[in-house]
Amino acid sequence: MTLGDVGLYAALVLLWGGSFLAIEFQLGVVSPEVSVLWRYMIAAVAMVGICLAARRRMRGFSLHDHLYFVALGLCFFSLNYVLIYRGQTELTSGLAAITFTMALFFTTVNARLFLSAQLNPKIVLGGLIGIGGLVVLFGDSLFETGYDVSTLVGVAYILAAAYVVSLATVVTAKLNLRRVPALQANGWGMIYGLLFNILFVLVLGRELTFVWEWPYVISLLYLSLAAGVIAFIIYFVVVTRLGPARSSYFTLMSPMVAIVISVLIEGVPVTIALGAGVLAVLAGNFIAMRARA
Repeated sequence: MTLGDVGLYAALVLLWGGSFLAIEFQLGVVSPEVSVLWRYMIAAVAMVGICLAARRRMRGFSLHDHLYFVALGLCFFSLNYVLIYRGQTELTSGLAAITFTMALFFTTVNARLFLSAQLNPKIVLGGLIGIGGLVVLFGDSLFETGYDVSTLVGVAYILAAAYVVSLATVVTAKLNLRRVPALQANGWGMIYGLLFNILFVLVLGRELTFVWEWPYVISLLYLSLAAGVIAFIIYFVVVTRLGPARSSYFTLMSPMVAIVISVLIEGVPVTIALGAGVLAVLAGNFIAMRARA
């Protein structure tokens, strides 16, 4: 890995790590499907605007390319976040983060199934160590939450979201192999994702509501632009340079950002368990990132 790879990976982890807190301000009055709709309405307009300003062509892509764009839109810019928002209404943020790290293993398996990639033992070992660290970090939340029906429903939502993300990572790798430019791929993906979000709202009969309060508006803008447009552009570059398996390791590191935010803003106490968990996740990250692509 070069210094540039490390910088891009760190930026991605920070941007998406901050989204754990931002999503909390989206839950409540507005349904998850409608919040995701507003999110990618803003993101799609911004991304297409960037493409036009950069004079990147949005036409001329083959039908095969558009099929990948449709899959990208469904998996990365629609269903994924509907499931995550739903899951976070039933789970604590810690338990949701632990469950979502399964995306690393799903991606490794799907890369083997769809990309003929080898299962690298170091990536699996790093993932196991990282998940062990997250269990230590969120152990209190896990035991306090208990395993009632709502918890199991929340876990099912997050596991489904993790698998959808793993499929999106494979689609991203396929688009890279076809040498489709990242800006246009994101632009079309967000357009199709917006259409899927509109479909979900119509089919489920959700009311188009909006909360004109600063926490909701600011978190929406952060999720749409910083964790949406900017982060997904970086993610395409990261997948190109590191491969789908190692790039998906952000699913282990992003919860670390959420922990730091909780310590600094929400007053979460710094304990031995917290320190041990941080070290375990960092060690797992180091092992996985040292593995060959």
